[in-house]
Amino acid sequence: DEVKPFCEGTLAANEAPTLTIDGYKLHWYEDADTAKATKEPSVIDKEAKEYEYFYVLEDSKTGCKGEVNPFAFTVNAVPEELEAPDTIEYVKGVASVDISAKAGVVPAEGNKLFWTESSAEKDDGSKTAPMHDITVQDKVGKKYYVYQKNELTGCFGPKSEIVVIVNDSPKPTTKDTVVCVGKTIADLSSLVKKENADYELLWYASESDAKEDGVTTPASLTEEQAATPGEYKFYVAQKNTDTEAISEKAVVTVTVVGVDKP
Repeated sequence: DEVKPFCEGTLAANEAPTLTIDGYKLHWYEDADTAKATKEPSVIDKEAKEYEYFYVLEDSKTGCKGEVNPFAFTVNAVPEELEAPDTIEYVKGVASVDISAKAGVVPAEGNKLFWTESSAEKDDGSKTAPMHDITVQDKVGKKYYVYQKNELTGCFGPKSEIVVIVNDSPKPTTKDTVVCVGKTIADLSSLVKKENADYELLWYASESDAKEDGVTTPASLTEEQAATPGEYKFYVAQKNTDTEAISEKAVVTVTVVGVDKP
């Protein structure tokens, strides 16, 4: 039987061609000159490349042999799994966004990207990337899947999962600092950058404090702390004054260093 080109690893045993002919015995060879005999070729579990064999029919009744016949088939390569981020995050906004830009997934040359919300091992994607709604906070995230496909051969690769998370309030950006022993810092706000003017900083006594327990009074490096060399950590979050959403805590580390005696 003629074997149409197929993708590596996708031909099931019951789909393999029948390599027998009633009333004949088949002799298999690796070359058209029939110089090198080989066993009956298997089409299953073949790596991606072109294969060519040759066979001669022998009449089971007369023992007479016929001409040399070619038997060829092509196994096409399956694209590799894409290098995709496990998660991508957005700050809550007022519209839907195309996730492909932030995902930054690039197919191999000759392949196209396909997107889907299904994890099933089948070619069910669309070339159009999903538009994700970022008007609603979603810290659990929604799963999308992307894979690459060679449209010439029809072969497609494994799906990569991307979880899209929408944060209403991102962590503030902090900067650590080092001071000499004895130097206090009255207001640590200078070491923290808010997202924009719509946010206010909230300070906490410890990392385990509830989000709602933050205070707007800035933390400070006290005289008592400044007098003793060591590392001091301060916890700060930012609150979106429009939505009342509070971010996770960020850490400001102040290291007090002493002067070693000569």
